[in-house]
Amino acid sequence: MTERILIIDQVATNRIVLKVRLARANYDVMLAENGHDALRILRKQGADLVICAPDCGDMTAQKLCQHINSDHALASVPVLILAAEGDGSIVTDVLRAGAEDVLFRPVADQHLLARIRRVMRARTTREEARLREDTDRVLGFAEPISTFERRMNLTVLSPDAQALCHTKQQLKRSNQFNTQTFMWNNFDPEHESVAASDIFLVTPPQLGAGCDLSVITDLRSRSSTRHAAIVLVLPMHQDAIVSFALDLGADDVVSQNCSQEELALRLGRQGRRAQAGAYLRNRVADGLRAAVSDPLTGLYNRRYAIPHLERMQETALATNKPFTLMLLDLDHFKLVNDTFGHSVGDAVLIEVANRLRDNLRAIDLVARIGGEEFLVAMPATDLDEGRAAANRLRRIIFDTRIECAADHTPLKISVSIGMVLGGLSATEPDVHMLIAQADRGMYLSKQGGRNQVTVQRSAA
Repeated sequence: MTERILIIDQVATNRIVLKVRLARANYDVMLAENGHDALRILRKQGADLVICAPDCGDMTAQKLCQHINSDHALASVPVLILAAEGDGSIVTDVLRAGAEDVLFRPVADQHLLARIRRVMRARTTREEARLREDTDRVLGFAEPISTFERRMNLTVLSPDAQALCHTKQQLKRSNQFNTQTFMWNNFDPEHESVAASDIFLVTPPQLGAGCDLSVITDLRSRSSTRHAAIVLVLPMHQDAIVSFALDLGADDVVSQNCSQEELALRLGRQGRRAQAGAYLRNRVADGLRAAVSDPLTGLYNRRYAIPHLERMQETALATNKPFTLMLLDLDHFKLVNDTFGHSVGDAVLIEVANRLRDNLRAIDLVARIGGEEFLVAMPATDLDEGRAAANRLRRIIFDTRIECAADHTPLKISVSIGMVLGGLSATEPDVHMLIAQADRGMYLSKQGGRNQVTVQRSAA
């Protein structure tokens, strides 16, 4: 779906010009003249990103950030400050207040859009982490992530020994980091201390034309470093290189002349996000998944699915982005068990679960909620996207036979799917009723001949 951006600026010309630039890039743009109007729009319509001037008329950008961050429903909405050239004194103030980034006019479209894409990616990851954490809290598993914060492991990589010393001195006053430095010629990405990094601060071996950014893809390709934050040091006037670095996977780009305080703020934010992500992943890996997982397929079970769906519904209503809910039931599964035995039936369930999991996004929910019944929920997915996804999953299961055992002929398995759209209106039924509607659609798919998708209208 099209991302929605809210622009806040007292100057009408600035609002209109920026709206035109963003609309050309296929963003849905809303306008506000001041901070209170912006907060009203955010609470009523939601947004994926706020772009504002340092002075929002009736409040400063810092105050706006504080309002947004203190509202649980809005806290994941990032704020990008677009300031006048020469207004660099505000950078640390707005970053400290919670702004995601600061750009200075004039900013080239290429650079602006790359920053926006980077912010949107970070928001998706943050929103998913918040959704998972809220679900765990409802289940009674969660402790605040802040409880587990520790000093961040920072690896600084540069071709210049003098620059390494300068950076280490810059960060010495901050008590946030355990810092290690490497010259390019002695950097080993597989070294144990490197693998433990939360953040990489990287100056490429060559700046300017021919700048080598392969370190980004190298770190992202390694299981030990792919989740670490990557911050590059680049000349900010080189829009093409900065934009390419952000699109390649850098979490942030800082100027070579970045102040000590700004550098610490930017690194600290990226490091805390990396730590929070690692904590959430490790908590699942440490055994909490067992309580909310189906032991046969490894998918989530009903105990997890229901509260997670409730959080998904709340998010959909707050952001005006519906979610798709599907129920999938294997056709003639009792016949498989009766004919070939339960071990073959189990093998079929495991393979179907694997195909569903492998063909959905990380943010999507897939759960086994009954014997041969699966639930899939896809956030920020409209009717056409949901129907296309349901038919794609149906074909993925049906088109390739399932190998069950060496002494059995591969089985042709189909699924009947019922689908409903949720998060359309505050008056819609709760998730239990949405599941019942999807279940009705699944029943109609079976009545209609099986191996098909039936879309049910929401009662909203």
